[in-house]
Amino acid sequence: KKFHFGCAGFREAKFRLLSKDSRDAWTCPECKSSNPGNVQPAEPKTENDAPISKDFMVQMFSELKDEIKKDREMAAGNSREILAKINDLSGKLDDCLTNYETLSARVDQMKNDLDDIKNEDLTHRVVSLEKTLENFHASRLSDDMPSGFNVECAVAEMEDRRRRAGNIMIFSYPESTESHPIQSLQDDLDRIKASLYELSPEFTD
Repeated sequence: KKFHFGCAGFREAKFRLLSKDSRDAWTCPECKSSNPGNVQPAEPKTENDAPISKDFMVQMFSELKDEIKKDREMAAGNSREILAKINDLSGKLDDCLTNYETLSARVDQMKNDLDDIKNEDLTHRVVSLEKTLENFHASRLSDDMPSGFNVECAVAEMEDRRRRAGNIMIFSYPESTESHPIQSLQDDLDRIKASLYELSPEFTD
């Protein structure tokens, strides 16, 4: 009696994995015990119904074992490669941190140097400003002195002013346009005499 696939819940695919002898010798326990006549005849054999030998099974499992071993070795190789890349990346990160610290230190040094330069430049500018101010005062003093004015003229003017200290002051009288003190004095005297002569001729004597 041949196996038919409705009795024991046996799948056809699993049944076909059996060897030819096992398939031919198969007897469905359900059909045999309950209704031996309810047995389907064996299906016609095809080229796919070739028996699966023990050597084939051994070879199949051996190849499967080799594939698993290759996959495991490949996974191990990939793991080592990934670990190496992680270590390399970690080293690069350490280098980046070191370079950052170095750059930060250089920036701080440049900032300090810039502050020193600013302070030195400020000091130089203050000194330069003081010298400029001194030169300005010196030039103002020299500008207050008439051109061509020498020591003798200065002494003469001071002496003339001393003598005139007790004289009568005349206001609202135009100053002489003469630049030389002696000429200016003579011009003032001439103009005063002219004014006195207009008042009374005897004042001019």
